[in-house]
Amino acid sequence: MKSVRTKLIASILICSLFTSVLIGVIAISNSVRTAGKDAMTMMQLTGQKKTEEINSTIQKIEQSVDTLSEVAMSNFDYDSFRQSKDYADTYTETVQQAVLDFANHTNGAVTVYLRYNPNYSNPTSGVFAQRQSVDSELQCLTPTDFSMYDESDVEHVGWYYIPVENGAPLWMDPYLNGNVNIYMISYVVPLYVDGESIGIIGMDIDFSQITGMVKNTKAFSTGYSFLYKPDGSIMYHPEMENGADLEQLGMTADEKARMCYARNAGHVEGFSSNGTKNSAVFYTLDNGMMVALSAPDSEITSDAVSLSAMMIGTC
Repeated sequence: MKSVRTKLIASILICSLFTSVLIGVIAISNSVRTAGKDAMTMMQLTGQKKTEEINSTIQKIEQSVDTLSEVAMSNFDYDSFRQSKDYADTYTETVQQAVLDFANHTNGAVTVYLRYNPNYSNPTSGVFAQRQSVDSELQCLTPTDFSMYDESDVEHVGWYYIPVENGAPLWMDPYLNGNVNIYMISYVVPLYVDGESIGIIGMDIDFSQITGMVKNTKAFSTGYSFLYKPDGSIMYHPEMENGADLEQLGMTADEKARMCYARNAGHVEGFSSNGTKNSAVFYTLDNGMMVALSAPDSEITSDAVSLSAMMIGTC
């Protein structure tokens, strides 16, 4: 009788211990999973907030140039423009100060220009003003002479003909202006009257207006942010050259494709870099670029691992 009782008690104790262990394992697993999700959510929220900040800067630049294009063309006489190549020079005198004022009140504007269709104007007609440094005043310079270059010469006059061909406002790729040693990004608005090209108006913006915000966005201890184009070419990265490809980070072609697919924006994507597993969340900016926030998986899950060890230690 005593043996039966002992076996019953032992069975109850074993069942209780098993149940306790099972409940503990489930509790730890759920807690760790929740901690991991919280870490991912925090990274997503950080990326989303930074995207909104960058987009706000982009929108202010667009608004400035868009409004300037309306002001500059408000009293433009299209018939006179077609009839005399001297009209553009005369009209420029009436709008030049407004062009300069808008640029002076646009954060990061290094260059501003209003150029006319060379078919109806003199080859250097228009406004071209540039700062010699980010802290200097805008100085009016002689605009590029269209007569010296063919329309197909992208290096010298692509800044004019590409937006005209595009037919709509355009953000052009960043480039280094060797004259002032400033990395710039341009927003250009083509000007049309009744479907006829009048010219363009645009500003070159110090690219650090955007990259500075990206540079200051961190994730966990060693995580970082970077900018790239939808084709995977890097526009800013703390450890890579501008123009490098995402695959040079160690991404596979498939991982790169997922990072460049706009519908994946806001989702956490995994990739490997130099043998380290990473996770990244990216968003598409209003100028067409993509901004990503990345961190090693070991850091993202560190809180969850610590929580797991702590819970196990108290069991």
